[in-house]
Parts: sequence; C-alpha cells; structure tokens
Amino acid sequence: YGRRRVGKSTVLRNLDGFLPTSVRVAHLSAQSSDLFTSTSSLIAAIARSANPQAAAPGDLRGLFQILTAENQKLTQEGKRLVLALDEYEMLDQKIGEGVFSKDLLDAMRDSIQSHRAITWILAGSHRITELDHALWPSEMVSARLIQVPLFTAAETRLLLTSPAQYSTLWPKDSPSRPKFDPGFWGVGGIERIHAETGGWPHLVQLVAQTCIDLLNTEGQSTLNGTLLDRAFAKSVVRGEAVFYELLRRESKLPGEWEYLEGFQQSEEQPPPP
Repeated sequence: YGRRRVGKSTVLRNLDGFLPTSVRVAHLSAQSSDLFTSTSSLIAAIARSANPQAAAPGDLRGLFQILTAENQKLTQEGKRLVLALDEYEMLDQKIGEGVFSKDLLDAMRDSIQSHRAITWILAGSHRITELDHALWPSEMVSARLIQVPLFTAAETRLLLTSPAQYSTLWPKDSPSRPKFDPGFWGVGGIERIHAETGGWPHLVQLVAQTCIDLLNTEGQSTLNGTLLDRAFAKSVVRGEAVFYELLRRESKLPGEWEYLEGFQQSEEQPPPP
C-alpha cells in the first residue's frame, strides 16, 4: 500500500535488480486494458507470467493447476517466483461490475496459502479495508501489509545528491555514476525542498527537474533562494494534474475539499470538526 505517486510501480518494475537470480519477477499492470475484458483474459495473463509455455487455462481451476505445477518445479530447482499485480483495485472494480467472479479471490487466497515458492504482491493506493465489492480482509487474511512511505530527509538528500545510487546501468562504485554536490542546491536548499514537498517522491523529483531546467535556462551552475522560489512556483503549474489527484480526487468527505482550499489563504487552520 502507498499513496499515489510514491513510487509503487517503480519499485515493482525494478525488483529484479535487488533480488537473487534465483527469483523471477512477473510484473502485471492492472492498467493494461486487455487483462480486464474477462476472467479468462486475466487468468491467461497470470498463467503466462507463471509459465510462458503453458496452455491458456479455461477456468480458475486450470489456473490453479498451472500454479501448482510451477510451484513444484520451482521448489525442486530451489527457485522462487514473484507475481506482482499493480493497481490491484481494478480487481475489486471489475468484481463490482460483474466482469469477475468473487471466486477469483478464493483462488488467489488458496495460492498464497499453499504455493510456498510463489509470492504474490498486490500493489495499490487503497487499503483492502477500503474495497467494498468483496470481503478482501477475509480473503487476504494471510497477506501482510507493506507500506511504501514518503521519503525521510536522508532519502530526499540521497536522491538529490546521488540520483542513480542503485541504478544497474553503471558498475558498482563507478566514478561516472551521476552525482550532485550538496552545495549545488544552494544553502539549505535540500532541506527546504524536503520541507516544501513533505518528502513526497514524485514532488521531490518534480521540483528537482524544474530546478535543473531553470539553471539551464539561466545559464547558472548552482541554485540560490530566488531560483528555488521560482522553481516551486513553476512546479505547482507543472504538477497540476498530480496535485488534483492527490488532493481533489481524494477529498471524498463532506467539507474536506473546502477545508483544504482554506490553506490557499492561511498557513494554519483549526482542525475541522
């Protein structure tokens, strides 16, 4: 679980670089429309991810058989498979629309509990307690919650000074790996960027990119307070769609959006009733 734009999809897409070679990662994005036209299309995609040579299963029982056979093979070879399903909320939505049967969750639960060489990862910006078209807490009782948090101050500093720290595009300890001296961001610049963005990964990157663009335009080599102020202002415009998603779209309680709008005129407000 993680709020929008904290990097969940990035984590899933880059798992390979952080796991032993004995672990294979199959990444399925629920944003792929062909996965959700029918139950058969989804289970076929899961089956292909588990075993590319397997024939498409005709039903959930066939999928479970494929997963069971793959689990046995992985166990014998001392290997593991990670099935990572991004934007998993779409499953609940399609159950509500009648596209998927709730039996799908039964099959996933049984696989989680019995296939020890297969690990399921369901990633999304909603907790299972927020989904209301199936009994998710009951079905996923064996699952564990991993929360993707916002950056700490140290993590913001690391991103701004060594943005490719863990990239596999450069050999370990390569001197050509991109780095920024802390002074590049100006006196107290890193701390201010962290404070203004709250450590939200996407917003840290948004401000940093805007800073770089401004420096290139102005022909300067380091930031100062004036340029940083301009970068914050331009970032608000550039990130309009993201701010709308994080603020307006998630304001669902009566009066919630109006309360947030109040911060346009005042830095502080009394807590809402």
